[in-house]
Amino acid sequence: WSYTTQTYQSYASAVAPKRTTIYDGQVVDLGGGVTITCIGVNGNGVLSPPFDDGEENDYCVALLVEYGGFDFFVAGDLSGVNSSYYRDIETSVSAEVGDVDVYRVDHHGSASNTNSNLVSNLSPEVSVISCGSNSYGHPTQTVINRLVAAGSYIYETHTGSGGTIPEGSGEVVNGHIIIEVTSTSYTVNDDRTYPLEGAGVEVARGAEWLRACPNPFTCSTTLSFSIPGGRTAGVEIYDVRGRMVSAIPAFDISDGPVSVTWDGRSADGAEASAGLYFVRISSEPGAVTRKLVKSR
Repeated sequence: WSYTTQTYQSYASAVAPKRTTIYDGQVVDLGGGVTITCIGVNGNGVLSPPFDDGEENDYCVALLVEYGGFDFFVAGDLSGVNSSYYRDIETSVSAEVGDVDVYRVDHHGSASNTNSNLVSNLSPEVSVISCGSNSYGHPTQTVINRLVAAGSYIYETHTGSGGTIPEGSGEVVNGHIIIEVTSTSYTVNDDRTYPLEGAGVEVARGAEWLRACPNPFTCSTTLSFSIPGGRTAGVEIYDVRGRMVSAIPAFDISDGPVSVTWDGRSADGAEASAGLYFVRISSEPGAVTRKLVKSR
């Protein structure tokens, strides 16, 4: 989209040389054992290219931050309802994430976010609500009650203009919320310490997703991944109903990046229809699944 304000021009001038576009499945290594994985962009397959209409919140980037056994999910103002204004993106994104330790509550606790599917999928031990006095009624009591019912302890940066946290289920800190993580636990604002499940247990590494390029695609896309240790890998493509569309027979690979191309056709040679697909790359000891969008 095109913006003409001086604020935008100043922003563009400052960051243009450094700006890059994040893609679904991208892993950003922050060093020190901390990684950020992009779980969803551009509506997570619910919305279609060229992504130039609808509510901007539907297009928020969803990120999973990981450090050892600690998982933190943040997705900006990502939408969680189907209405004349929004589309439910939270459900599909959260299904890919699974349990997390800390959830930064979407859209400051708005009624259009943090739906019951997301809460069930994430099952957050701690929820952080960033808000203050506002004219929108954030955070709503419905969202607070939903998180409390799931057993999540809530930290709120400041008192909002909507619901209140039930006694014993959270607190308003009136400032920053700082989370310190060790190999065995994490502590919030030097107040409460939570143990990390499976801390200190080294998990065997299976297939590691790199990227699909292009994605979305029209005719074909190249899938890049690696298999630590050079084990056998298999690649399968599924549609949204779970039906296998195409498969590349298992093959042995050396340790390092590998690329294979899907020509956008089913096993019988027919061109696959436009829509959302899933690529599953399997190897010992596990598999990784990522999304593909065929635009036509």
